[in-house]
Amino acid sequence: MASPKKAFVLAAGLGTRMRPLTDNIPKPLVEVEGRTMIDRALDKLVEFGVEEAIVNSHYQAEKLHAHLAKRKDIKITISHEKERLETGGGLLFARDKLGNDPVFVVSTDIIWNDNNGKTALETLAENWDDKLVGLLLLNQVSTGYGYEGRGDFKLYGDGRIEWREPEGNVPFVFTGLQIICPKVFDRPAVHDMAPAFPLNRIYTAYLDGFRGVEYGGKWYHIGTPEALAGLKL
Repeated sequence: MASPKKAFVLAAGLGTRMRPLTDNIPKPLVEVEGRTMIDRALDKLVEFGVEEAIVNSHYQAEKLHAHLAKRKDIKITISHEKERLETGGGLLFARDKLGNDPVFVVSTDIIWNDNNGKTALETLAENWDDKLVGLLLLNQVSTGYGYEGRGDFKLYGDGRIEWREPEGNVPFVFTGLQIICPKVFDRPAVHDMAPAFPLNRIYTAYLDGFRGVEYGGKWYHIGTPEALAGLKL
């Protein structure tokens, strides 16, 4: 498969856990070592050859739009949500902008360093199969910065993934980077989830169509001011 040329960038969250830093700006505009989190994500996409980023917005949207208008190295398409639609609802709302080819989906509250010989986006693209609904980039819980949970998935040798039991622990956490086939949002069962729903509901409903792949680079989850203050890239 040719590498995705479009990406959907999740930027509509309220950033509640990042307050007071997000009292007056949206979380994607919080700076990490002098560069905003959304620019760091867009930089990686541009470097990999992605031509268009569809960015959803909601909280402090005007400031985000004004900031993105300064970028000339990638086409930015805004998908503004008057009501917050969560991650899955945001993608469904933007369905007509996504096209039918697989797209990268990128969270803006994570940073990744491609220092393991193969980039995160390259790892996803090389492991994509057109038979899939989606492919999740996973990292070992023990190697992630700013993550204190018990993991998300078991990962098997053939790429199959299995959710963590509610009270259990598993080795792998979802990094916030993935490839997804937009056609999944055409299914009636997905429309029944609308308008606001998390992508986790898609993963659960169609888990057999999802696979995971391990990322060996450094991965940082920037969820709180404390995580930001302690970060050393």
